[in-house]
Amino acid sequence: MRKSISMGRIIAVIAAVLTVFSCVVTAFADTGPKPSVHVSFENLEEATCYATLLSSTSNYGPWSAWDGREENAGGDPTPEIWMAFAKYEDPDGYYFLRNIWEVGKDKGFAWTYWPPTDFKVLVYFPETGEFASTGALTRKAFDTFYIVKFEGHGIAGAEYDKENSSDKRMYAREIENYKYMFASAGVRLIVTIVIELVIALIFGLWRGKSLLIILAANVATQILLNVVLLLAEIFLMPTWTYILFIALEIGITALEAWFYCKTIPKVWVSWKNRALLAAGELSEKKVKSLNAPSNRRLIIYAIVANAASFAAGWIISFV
Repeated sequence: MRKSISMGRIIAVIAAVLTVFSCVVTAFADTGPKPSVHVSFENLEEATCYATLLSSTSNYGPWSAWDGREENAGGDPTPEIWMAFAKYEDPDGYYFLRNIWEVGKDKGFAWTYWPPTDFKVLVYFPETGEFASTGALTRKAFDTFYIVKFEGHGIAGAEYDKENSSDKRMYAREIENYKYMFASAGVRLIVTIVIELVIALIFGLWRGKSLLIILAANVATQILLNVVLLLAEIFLMPTWTYILFIALEIGITALEAWFYCKTIPKVWVSWKNRALLAAGELSEKKVKSLNAPSNRRLIIYAIVANAASFAAGWIISFV
């Protein structure tokens, strides 16, 4: 008697196997252009100063506020400067995300890697120990520019520099992504079907209508996968898209494994062979060869096939 298999067990096994691939994803999930915030200062005196962006949230992208532990304290540009920023208390509860720039002759700085969305510009003068801060600002473009005006060691105001701010990099990236996504989706579908059918033959899953079931399942799940990823590319940041990609692969593998367990055994023996079996006209050897594959075999096939197609799809996405 065949033992029933639960979806929960299938998901648990598949999640454990495909989690290994998440380590690979982490290495590549940070590709592509990132938004930036550029700050220039006017009327700033020649005194040495340092600047940063305070964030409205304690975590943003790879950045996070200091947790107060000495082993996690920084020393760039110097331990004293770093600690002065770390101990600064913003009246509105904004956070120092442990990133500091020395304001040099160019009288400005640029945060080009995951800058916070809502922020304040904070400037520190180490010779006097004074801080100067703007009010709340926000990123208004893919590449956002602000001009901060000084009066002595105080900030008179900050203006959004619309002329230099631009969304060109974002638009160019989106157009490139759309063209690539449609081409990539087609290639992924073909490669996935070929890989999974070949692996099905290796696993001996060719009797009855097994290959047709595998083909139909992969066409359906690949269409679903690519539609969801297209929407994710539009509405989510790249990192979240890759995380969603992994989650979808786990879910699709579980769904396919469950579907194969429920359907393939039922179509394993053709109507002709069923009639011959009922009439007792098949040899003992032939009867044994018609035994349907076990649930374990079908689940292992689903994991191996989807892991192989996942790896191939991942390679395609970076070619």
